[in-house]
Amino acid sequence: MRIAPTRVVALALFTALSLVPLGKAVADGLAEDGRVGVVIDRQGLVFVRAAGRARWTPLAARDLVYPGDRLRTETRGPNALDLRLKGGARLTVGPGALLDVVDASTFELLAGEMEAQGTTAQPLKLQVGTKTLTTDKASWWRRTPDAFQDLKEAPRWLTGYRSGTSEEWMGSLLVTLDGKEVPLHVGWHKVDVEIKDQVARTTIEQTFVNATDTRLEGVFRFPLPAEASISGFGMWIGNELVEADIVERERARQIYEDILRRKKDPGLLEWAGGNVFQARVFPIEPRSEKRVRLRYTEVLPLEQGVWRYRYALRSELLRQKPLQELQVTVRAQSTQALESVTCPTHSDAKVSADAHTAQVELSQRDVSPQSDFEVQGRVAAGGGLTVVTHRRGEDGWFMVLVRPPEAEGQGWQRDLVPDGGPLDLLLAVDTSGSIDAAARKAQTAFLTALLGLLAPEDKVRVCTLDTRVRWLSEGALGAEAGLTEKVLAFLDARAPRGWSDLDGGFEQLLAKAGETTQVIYLGDGIATSGDGDPVALAQRLRAAAGRTKATFHAIAPAATYERVVLEALASLGGGSVRHLREDPAGVAQRLLTEMAQPGLKDMKVEIQGVPTARVYPDQLPNLPPGGQHVVLGRLLPSGATASAKVTVSGTYEGRPVQFTAPLTLLGDEAGNSFLPRLWARRHLDSLLEQGASPAIKSEIVRFSTEHTILTPYSSLLVLESDEDREKYGVERRVKARDGEVEFASTRDRVALEASRRAIEGAQAWRLHLRRVMQQEIASLGRDLPIPVPEVALGEWFGAPHAAGWVSGMAGWGGGAGGALSGFGFTSFDQSVFADGGGETYLMERLATMSAGMDRGAMPTPAAAAPTSPAGRPRLEEGKKSLGDVAEES
Repeated sequence: MRIAPTRVVALALFTALSLVPLGKAVADGLAEDGRVGVVIDRQGLVFVRAAGRARWTPLAARDLVYPGDRLRTETRGPNALDLRLKGGARLTVGPGALLDVVDASTFELLAGEMEAQGTTAQPLKLQVGTKTLTTDKASWWRRTPDAFQDLKEAPRWLTGYRSGTSEEWMGSLLVTLDGKEVPLHVGWHKVDVEIKDQVARTTIEQTFVNATDTRLEGVFRFPLPAEASISGFGMWIGNELVEADIVERERARQIYEDILRRKKDPGLLEWAGGNVFQARVFPIEPRSEKRVRLRYTEVLPLEQGVWRYRYALRSELLRQKPLQELQVTVRAQSTQALESVTCPTHSDAKVSADAHTAQVELSQRDVSPQSDFEVQGRVAAGGGLTVVTHRRGEDGWFMVLVRPPEAEGQGWQRDLVPDGGPLDLLLAVDTSGSIDAAARKAQTAFLTALLGLLAPEDKVRVCTLDTRVRWLSEGALGAEAGLTEKVLAFLDARAPRGWSDLDGGFEQLLAKAGETTQVIYLGDGIATSGDGDPVALAQRLRAAAGRTKATFHAIAPAATYERVVLEALASLGGGSVRHLREDPAGVAQRLLTEMAQPGLKDMKVEIQGVPTARVYPDQLPNLPPGGQHVVLGRLLPSGATASAKVTVSGTYEGRPVQFTAPLTLLGDEAGNSFLPRLWARRHLDSLLEQGASPAIKSEIVRFSTEHTILTPYSSLLVLESDEDREKYGVERRVKARDGEVEFASTRDRVALEASRRAIEGAQAWRLHLRRVMQQEIASLGRDLPIPVPEVALGEWFGAPHAAGWVSGMAGWGGGAGGALSGFGFTSFDQSVFADGGGETYLMERLATMSAGMDRGAMPTPAAAAPTSPAGRPRLEEGKKSLGDVAEES
């Protein structure tokens, strides 16, 4: 075989860069542990029931499928599953399908439609009764109760397979044009997140584009995560970032309006109800962009041993006008070992992680996000108590993370919903006027998932809640086939309307619930009847705790909800509050897992050896296996505290259990400076629940001003200058220390570890590339005498000059100045091949290829590269040219 001289180096480079094709990487990445395949993509609601199990479990992208599994997709909506099999074949299952997995290449379609993409290397076998059909190409099949059909073309559901959702979660800026409110186009959106031992701080910077010829005032609305507290707001005035100061709400509004009349640059951030905050921004100049910054802090508790950071990106606005640029960076540092860090929502995110640090980066342009952004960190197995403290002079704060130890033998390969005992469920669906179309869609998705996970012996009662309570049936229904359709038809007949009588509705739920009933309220907790006061309603709910032994759970289906009401409802029986901004099927799975598995109950926290005060929550809810509770409180340190300890007691399956851990106070200002703010947020929540008397309002304003935390009675005001602050009597306060040292340390530590991993990867790549090139040269022959080249290298490779020696290689470009500079090549002449130095030069030059290469695109070095033939060709003086060697090969 003859190889053209221009192809020698190109062939070697192509071989090195093509060792790990994408498809092969996915297929061969499956471990030999019996699994059949991996879920590549999933749309809507898809479930799996493992062999021998009674309950179903939702499937998500990257989940594994095993022999004996039964797969099911829901009928309503665009539900589909894309499964990559171990040998490289694929299955795509459509809505309303039921599929049995026999082995890695054999499947039985019991209902619905599917696309099978077999290969000649791995034909797929489809069982139909006693018959077996085989396909080694793309084909489509339909199974009905009467027939099994070979479709001649792709079914219509494949066309809309990747359609997205339309729920609105991301912040937006509205302006008034011609008497109508219209949203401004978002220019670029940048999110920086630092996570230090489950405490996350998010900093958002984004611009809004004014494409009109009018100076505008805008209202920026932002839904905050449930447990988060805003710690900063600012906007750019000219080229300078101006931070906001916290001011009593009514006073802040007066100042804002006065500045607005003078046509200066004010900004005002205030609470808008529920968990939604809004900022008034002026001016937004014609044909320009307005840049704002928002910062908030939250705690990420564990669920099933995993903390989840979520950031809302879904927006109907962005479907119409894509983001020009989106950047999300998450840096995490953990004292406990991290078993894995993943980004299940975005496959194009770059994830770099080791045992204690991780970095996740997402960068996109001209994008309309189809899903929210989520990072999951799985913490190494363990349990018991983790105690964190902070001290400032005579004041101290503590945080206790309570995590039950994992039972032995629970190292599952995948999380399946446990069977447990029969469940008695009471589902109360809010259908009042405050439930919009997006919230109703989320309610339907959650109910479809939850009902689809039940076992046949589970019992269900369903009602709607608005002006009055309406029941689906007098008694409980079994979780038999057809239950989901019956429940959804009942809900469809009651469109959201009118006001909500939550007092009367909750009274009926209390009367209907038995001792073992799990009550699930699916609504926003916004009451519009009676006094309409959410704090008063929450107080009435908590007072009802002695009248029931049932366990209540609250599920918020939309971005707006009354947190105080939902938390008060969930306090009955030690239940939980959850939100459907994440995957509804995932919420249903975790909630059902919590209800089916016994957890810790009747929990109490005691601190011995040091005085404490204001410990939140004052009553701990039930703690399911794999979950975690966060307890925050004040300390009064005095002298030595070496003997102080934390004790958590409770019951597990009726037996008393107890955990203890030492409590050590660090030196003054030494670490964990984020604790005061976290505790202050809980204390303000407690004050807000006590009513709206003048004394309570005054205390809330004083406390929120001291800790710079936004409340219904205080606002963050951007003033352009110190002169304005002096004029309006606004004090420029020292910013509350918000973990700056800790979060800066996290950024530095993660950056250092990422650099170390990049250097190690580059070294491995260079060694791998050197081995590959040695093998390529060795394969040209051995002991071939090669003289000093008599022809210029530029002539060999088709370039007019020796300096452009690579320009003749198709697709590699570069021209006469020396090509492929991004790979580390530079120009040279034929003299380097003299005195037997050609091979050495070529090896040294190729070993530097990775210098400018994108590390994310590097193929992984082969684990078992073929051994080079003994000996290598010598470039001896006065014999043959390198071109002759290539021609003869």
